[in-house]
Amino acid sequence: MSLRILTGCLLPLLLAAAACGTRSIVVPVQRPAAIDLHTCDRIAVVVPFAPQPDSLSVLFQRNLDRQLVPALAETPGTDFVRAPGGRGELLTARGTVALGEAAALARAADADCLLLCEVMETAYREQILDASIRSMRDPETVKRVRQGRANATCRIMLIDVSAGDIPFVENMSVEARHETRAVEKEPPELVTAEFAADLARQVTESLRDAARPVTDRELVTFLVDGDYPLIETAIQHAEEGRWPDASVLLRKLINEDSAGENTDILWYDLGLTLQYQQDFSGALEAFRRALDLHQRSRYHHAIENLLRAEQEYLDVIEQR
Repeated sequence: MSLRILTGCLLPLLLAAAACGTRSIVVPVQRPAAIDLHTCDRIAVVVPFAPQPDSLSVLFQRNLDRQLVPALAETPGTDFVRAPGGRGELLTARGTVALGEAAALARAADADCLLLCEVMETAYREQILDASIRSMRDPETVKRVRQGRANATCRIMLIDVSAGDIPFVENMSVEARHETRAVEKEPPELVTAEFAADLARQVTESLRDAARPVTDRELVTFLVDGDYPLIETAIQHAEEGRWPDASVLLRKLINEDSAGENTDILWYDLGLTLQYQQDFSGALEAFRRALDLHQRSRYHHAIENLLRAEQEYLDVIEQR
């Protein structure tokens, strides 16, 4: 008797498992740039003279001044120009921005924003290391290597002079290491210009990458059911980026079978399509409807992911 009861319980579950499943697609997702430039049409790049008179700081500043604009010019939608001579003091003694001076620099460059890349400090250290070289001909051979390490810290600041706002400010630290070949005599001197060029290249590439929106790819997993073959069509719409069409089709399926046994699947898939249209309230309602119909851990996780995505989206809007 117990065996017959167990079999009777398992059979519907096995049939449901055969009918239900998942279908995953990979969709492109564009994430905002770390430095949001969408409010700036033309940006004047300002590289103040290095505060330290040593050769590394001066060379580092000159490399930045020469490299930044050509590298940033690759950013779509925004023009970059070098700020004209006579940069003046953008920062007051209290560390605040002199917006009047910034506005004057922007007007001189016919720009509405300034990108300040200020060299705050540099440091250089080197050492000579002895290295024992194993050789059959001369087992006592000792060679020397000169190693150098340079560090630099820059203050990166985006100033929207038209709005009197500073939407981005952050310190950036970079490091460069170089060494000579191992020689038996005194190692040759390291070239300061190579360190300066390396440091400037790192800052330039980091700023260029930070100003670009990031195109990412995400795996989106839908639920499918043999009773609703049109789900596959909705998923195809989503895969092609036609999220509104996918939502319309799923809503149609829900309206046609609102009391169906597996309607929770339709609500869940609808929530996914709404989430990728930034309709977070609609997606939350759909996920909750799915959860009311069927308590699945997948639906709980979907709500958690949705709330996290919504907060990230709101953070970007607030920054803008």
